[in-house]
Amino acid sequence: TEFPIDVFITPIAIEGRPLFTGFARDATERKAAETTLKKNEERLRLALDASGAGVWTWERATGLITADEAYRAMYGFAPDETVDYATWEARLHPDDREPLKRQVEECLHAGSQWLEEFRIIHPQLGKRWLAGLGRVLRDAQGRVSGMTGINIDVTARKIAEENGVRIGITGLGA
Repeated sequence: TEFPIDVFITPIAIEGRPLFTGFARDATERKAAETTLKKNEERLRLALDASGAGVWTWERATGLITADEAYRAMYGFAPDETVDYATWEARLHPDDREPLKRQVEECLHAGSQWLEEFRIIHPQLGKRWLAGLGRVLRDAQGRVSGMTGINIDVTARKIAEENGVRIGITGLGA
């Protein structure tokens, strides 16, 4: 029967002579786990692409936000631009900035989930409406270490609502 193996070889010297020692291990379970992981990652990527969601993670200690391409485009951040809490805050619509910051702090204090619609000022597109969903992250000691979540651009729906038009779920995107 054929099956995958991992081979590990290490050089050693015995009585001044260079030798090698090694071992082989059945890699069937590891390969199956890798295949499952790849399939799950692909399914998640397809779901995120279909939703138009931008994914982010914020580290409280450093203030840094790790974000995917969709999130960066949504906010108008360059691919290589460093994004932190202050940069994110600067993109918020002035009328939404303080209420949104309070909601984030309340979420961090309570250790709960955050869900809100708010406005940003995109550098090229102007005012945009986003829906945000975030969840608190905790470190190994159970302390709040940050948040992770998604944003979805709901500008088209908000504009339709302002014009008295009710649209279904297909009108959530930009």
